[in-house]
This record gives sequence, C-alpha cells and structure tokens, in this order.
Amino acid sequence: MKKIVFFCMMCMLMAASTFTAHAQEESKDYFVGKWLVKIQDLPVDIEEMTVDIARVDGKLKVNLSADGQQIEVQQVNEKETSITFYFNGNGFDVDMTLVKKSQNEVTGDMLSQFDLTGKRVTKSPQTR
Repeated sequence: MKKIVFFCMMCMLMAASTFTAHAQEESKDYFVGKWLVKIQDLPVDIEEMTVDIARVDGKLKVNLSADGQQIEVQQVNEKETSITFYFNGNGFDVDMTLVKKSQNEVTGDMLSQFDLTGKRVTKSPQTR
C-alpha cells in the first residue's frame, strides 16, 4: 500500500513540474509575435506602430515599423513581465516599454511620457 501511495505522489510531482516548466517557457516568450501598438497624444503624426518580436539565439529581436518604414532598434532589455527597446526617431533617442496586460494585450509608454496600448496581431482563419 505504501508503494502505491509513493508511486501516486511521484506521478503528481512529475506532472506538476512539467506544468510549471511549460508555464515558465510560455511566459518567457509572451512578447514573441506581432503587435499593433497605439500611442496616445504623440505630437507627431505617428499614432500606430507595428512591433514584430522574435527570439533569436535566446535573445529578443525587435523589428519596428511606422508609416511603412522600418525603424532600427539598437537595444532590447527583457524583464519577466515587460520589455524595453531603444531606437532613434526623428533624430531623438527613444525608448518604448511594453508591459504584459493580458494574453493578447500590452500597455506601456514611450519616453515615460506617452501612454500606449497594444494588441497581438492574430491571423484570422480563412474561409473558402
């Protein structure tokens, strides 16, 4: 009887550790994907940006575009629930922070001054 109880406990521990490892991996790659980011009250004409994030060789790589033009991202800092990336916009050094809000939404700011919201771009199923 003790062996059966021990076996059941071991099975439960293995299942729990597998679930925890998967959850950690999932949260690590939360930001990976394409995001449509809207910036509020920005004094220039750009109100939306597309942020495409991929994990390359263990590090996040950010491709940023606005008004159909690519913007080079110089640096990316990753934390557990946020990322901050740095780029040059209209001759100014700019930082943008995205913070996890829900499964497909982010909040954050640009230059710690302009609030932003973002939604994950998901592919809709095509109908025939």
